[in-house]
Amino acid sequence: MAKEKLVSEGKCAYCTQTVKKSSISKHLDGHLQTLATQKPSRERAFHVQVEADKYFLNLLIDADAPLNYLDDFLRAIWLECCGHMSSFNERGKKI
Repeated sequence: MAKEKLVSEGKCAYCTQTVKKSSISKHLDGHLQTLATQKPSRERAFHVQVEADKYFLNLLIDADAPLNYLDDFLRAIWLECCGHMSSFNERGKKI
């Protein structure tokens, strides 16, 4: 009997549609473009993708928020706390 391949998917917080991990960024881009037209242009935000093996999380974070704010948020909902800051990468470059 062939093993079924695990398909990682999540629920969009904006429209509650179930979306595959492979297409979530494109899906969210549509929502983010809509939000951008509704908010003043001086308010900037970043789309942050968090991945760990088959698990993933996509976040919208204020551009002025420090990394420790993001780190604290992730620890509160997902990550184990071990006393040091998480590792962050910007387009493949570790920061």
